[in-house]
Amino acid sequence: EHIAEGVRRTAASFQSALLAAGVEPIDAFGQEFDPQFHEAVETAEVDAEDAGKVLSEYAKGYRMGDRLLRPARVKVGR
Repeated sequence: EHIAEGVRRTAASFQSALLAAGVEPIDAFGQEFDPQFHEAVETAEVDAEDAGKVLSEYAKGYRMGDRLLRPARVKVGR
């Protein structure tokens, strides 16, 4: 339990440092697929209203201002 708490605190501290430096996570889930911010690693058959939308996120994406640091790796409906 003590180790898990230490890991959680370290992760929270790291997230705070990134936010303070201007690094922002990219919102992907439920959004329209945008190849500038998302990397499609899988697709799935869906109803027409969900085609082109992000169904799930495998890895969080990050940006700093207008600069993309890492695209979000996502599953997209088709």
